[in-house]
Amino acid sequence: MFYGKLETMKAIVLSMCIAMSNAYFAQEQNHLKGTEIESSPNSIEKVSETRQLMTYDVAVYPNPSQGNLFVEGKNGTKVTVYSLEGTYVGTWEIGESGKVELTDLPQGSFVCSIVYQEQRSMKKFIVL
Repeated sequence: MFYGKLETMKAIVLSMCIAMSNAYFAQEQNHLKGTEIESSPNSIEKVSETRQLMTYDVAVYPNPSQGNLFVEGKNGTKVTVYSLEGTYVGTWEIGESGKVELTDLPQGSFVCSIVYQEQRSMKKFIVL
């Protein structure tokens, strides 16, 4: 008797999965309307965009620091600093000198997100 109920449950779960799958494909069909990609209700079309990850190499020194930290990069680079706990510390922009000085940082470990145009870099540093 238990075996019959188990088979019934399997059939119900399978039919629910098929119904959810059909709803998902219908939603995707509506999303793709008006685009160049045409697909039939019984096929899956792969739609993707490939982006090349561009990393930005900058110098962060001295590490560990006594409170004054320099980030060296291109003019216009944004430097955002967070504590390791995720607390926002501040945002600085590298000027024409090619450096930004981060002063009066409290003791601890930090991460800086460095962004220049579409290039990005993350650096970890310690203030003693």
